[in-house]
Amino acid sequence: MKGIIALGIILVLSTVNLAGQERSYSWDFEESDRNSEIILTQYGEPRAPRIEEGTLILLAGSVYSNHKNTALFPELPEQKVGNVQLKWQMALFPGAEGCGLALLNTEIFSGDSLDLNIDKWHEPGIDGSFAVGFDINDPPTAAWFSPDGNYYNRPQREISLHWNNTEVVKILAPVEFRADPEKEEFNNFALDVNFVTGGAEITLKIDDTTVYDHYFIPGMMPYTPRLALGAQTGDRTTSVYIDNVELELFELLDPVDSYAKIPLFSQQEVYIDTRVTEHQVRFPRFKHEIGRVILNLEIADLPGGYDPWDEGAAIFIQQDSIRYEICRFITPYNRGYSWKTDVTDFLPLFQGDKQILLQVDTWMQKAEDPAEQKGWSISADLDFYFGKTERTPVKIQNLWNGNFEYGNPLDPMTDHLPQLNISIPEDVTDARVRFMVTGHAMHPNSQNAAEFMPADRTVYVNEMEFNNTLWKSDCYLNPCRPQDGTWKFDRAGWAPGSIVEPWIIELKEIVSAADSLTIDYLPMAYRNLSSGDHWKPHHWFESQIIFYR
Repeated sequence: MKGIIALGIILVLSTVNLAGQERSYSWDFEESDRNSEIILTQYGEPRAPRIEEGTLILLAGSVYSNHKNTALFPELPEQKVGNVQLKWQMALFPGAEGCGLALLNTEIFSGDSLDLNIDKWHEPGIDGSFAVGFDINDPPTAAWFSPDGNYYNRPQREISLHWNNTEVVKILAPVEFRADPEKEEFNNFALDVNFVTGGAEITLKIDDTTVYDHYFIPGMMPYTPRLALGAQTGDRTTSVYIDNVELELFELLDPVDSYAKIPLFSQQEVYIDTRVTEHQVRFPRFKHEIGRVILNLEIADLPGGYDPWDEGAAIFIQQDSIRYEICRFITPYNRGYSWKTDVTDFLPLFQGDKQILLQVDTWMQKAEDPAEQKGWSISADLDFYFGKTERTPVKIQNLWNGNFEYGNPLDPMTDHLPQLNISIPEDVTDARVRFMVTGHAMHPNSQNAAEFMPADRTVYVNEMEFNNTLWKSDCYLNPCRPQDGTWKFDRAGWAPGSIVEPWIIELKEIVSAADSLTIDYLPMAYRNLSSGDHWKPHHWFESQIIFYR
C-alpha cells in the first residue's frame, strides 16, 4: 500500500540553552520569616505538614492512613532559565506510598492558592512541568495478568522522571534511598536540569551515586520554575523529612528560536493486509543548522478496538534502494500510547524525496465490516530543532541486518555475521555503532529462547573488546503500564509498549587513531535442543555505523 504525504512544515517556538547569570535561594527551615514563605497544605487525614526544629516534616507516620501533604515554595521573579540546580536533604522512611518534587511552570501555576492535590505524588504528573517521583510501594505479585508489576519481587525503591503530565522513565534506584528508621539519617540529593537543543538533560545524584546521568527528555522546553514538594501514604504510613534546600537558577541567554515539524504518516490503519505500508516524504532544505531531530510516534485503536497482542514494529527510511531502521517499537497489549525518541543520528538521510516504510508484524484479520475492524491507527512525525549540536552526523552505513535463527548448528548465526572492514571517511572525527537487536520466540525452544533467554554478546572493533547482555529487566517499570498480557516479564531486549533502546558503542578514540575499522559481532554460544516446525528462536538484527564531524 502506498500513501503520499505532502510537504508540511509547522514552525513552533522553541529555545536553546546558554546559561548566564545565577540566582540562588536556600531554605534551612531555621528562620521563622523564611519559613513563612512556604505554604503548607494538608489534603488527607491528620497529620498536617509542619516545620519543627529546623526540619520540614512533610509526612509523619502514625496510626492514621491516607495522608497527603504538600509544601509550595515562593514564586520567584519571572525569567526563563537555562539551567536549574537543586540540592536537598531527605529522609524518606519505608512504608507507602512515597513522595515527589516538582518544578512548577509559573505560566500555569501562579499565586499562593494553588490546588496541588494531584493523584500520585510518588508519580507526579503535572501539566507543563518537570517532576521527580520517589516510589516506595510496589509490592510483589505472583499473578501473570494483574495490573501489578513487581513479579520478580525487586526492591521497592523506584525513581521516575515526568514531563508535562507524562511519566518519561522509571527505574529501580541503584542505591538504597529509604532511610533507616533506627538511625534517622538524611540522604543528600542533587538534581541538575540543563535545557539543551530539543529538550532537557536530567542528572540526579543520591549521595555519591548517580541515578540519572544526562538523561535526555525530548521536547522539554525552558520555563520559569517554582519548587513544590508533596508526599502521601495509602493504608500503610511513612515519614518524610526535608532539610537544607538549595536552589540555583541560571538565566537563559539565547533568544527564542523555532523548529519544524515534518509529518511521516498519519492515522495509518494497520492489520494483516497493511503490515507494511509505504509513504513518500519530501524533506525541505533548512536554512538553519539542525541540532536535534525528535520522532513523535502515536498508537491508537481502530473502530473495532485494538489488536490485543504485543507485536514487533519498525519505521525505516529508504535511500538508493537501501533501507535503514530509524526506530523499533513493540506494540502494547490491548492499549494505545505515544512516545518521543531522539533520531538525530539519521539526519543525513532526512534530505530530499524519501520513502518511509512502516512495518508491523500483526496477524489481525481484515473485517468485512469496517466498523468492526480491529488493529492500530499509527501516526508519526519528525521535529527538526534548530540549534547547535556537539557533533554532526555526516554518514550512515548499514552493518548486519536480518532475522537470524539462533541455536541451529546447521545454520549458525555467526555465518550471517561475517567480519566487516569499514573505511573511515575523510574529515571524520567521531563515530559510533548502533545495534538494534531483539530476541523472539519461546517454548518449546531450549531455555525459552529467544524471547525469554538472556544472551551475552561481544563486539570487537580493531581488537578492542565491548561486552553486553541482550536482556531487559525493567519491563515492569515501563511507563506504558498496566497492560493486558505478560507485559511485566523480563525479555531479550524489549518490552511490550515501548521504544526499543539500541546498544551503542562509542568509537571516538578508535577513529582518531585509525584509517579503517574491523568489526566483529560474536553472539553467546547456544544450541536449541528442541526441533520441529514451531516458532524457532531468532534475533531480529539491524545495525549501523554513524560517522560524525
